[in-house]
Amino acid sequence: MTIDNKTELKEVEFCSVPNGDVFIYGGVYYLAIDDLEDSRGNEKNAIDLDNGEATYFDSTDMVVWVKATLVIESR
Repeated sequence: MTIDNKTELKEVEFCSVPNGDVFIYGGVYYLAIDDLEDSRGNEKNAIDLDNGEATYFDSTDMVVWVKATLVIESR
């Protein structure tokens, strides 16, 4: 994956990021998703785009909401 970062690093609360949009937290890119529970009952609301792991953010956590483009190429 190639990442071309053109952000201004303006932070917003996590609850402002719509499902399906990408945001940055701690230098990692995430995809916001509908709330779900894992098999242990832990709530998840984002996917780490580096490793595919689901995680949880509080609605007031400050994140950088970005506009992202997915590019699909042959290998």
